[in-house]
Amino acid sequence: MSKEIKQIDIVLENCEVIVIPRNEIGEFSLSGVEKVYSRIASNSISDYLFAKSFYIEIHKDANTLDNVDENFREFGELPFDRLTKHHDITHVDLIFEDGSNEYICVDWSGESEYINDSQTTYHSAENGSLFIVVDRDKTVDDVFGSSLNDEEAYHWNFYRD
Repeated sequence: MSKEIKQIDIVLENCEVIVIPRNEIGEFSLSGVEKVYSRIASNSISDYLFAKSFYIEIHKDANTLDNVDENFREFGELPFDRLTKHHDITHVDLIFEDGSNEYICVDWSGESEYINDSQTTYHSAENGSLFIVVDRDKTVDDVFGSSLNDEEAYHWNFYRD
């Protein structure tokens, strides 16, 4: 049974959450999702969902402090600035219309605990959209190509409620 997504929460390394309402999401994919079982602490073996690839195009209207977790709003950093400066997405939380959710880990690579080498980000000066890809083998350029600088961005007419 299919469920409609209400919003996507992007979870960052320091537990910040950036909320993206459905009507602000353009191209989107979360693929290679599988259930993994592993030891996550000395006293816990549990399961979680892991995605090999995540990409999203976010409309410029989502770049507002209202979409930042209230615990971090006081810092005054807009979502697109935060996501462009720091490549540290750890999870995507899919929030459904019925109130349920799926919390999914995204790929993390590199030696740093704070910088995800699998993440690339591009904020388009032409259309204001933010493009994010978290994938070991693909970048923003690979996934979005010419859409990155599409001045017209006519496709938003299909996605906006």
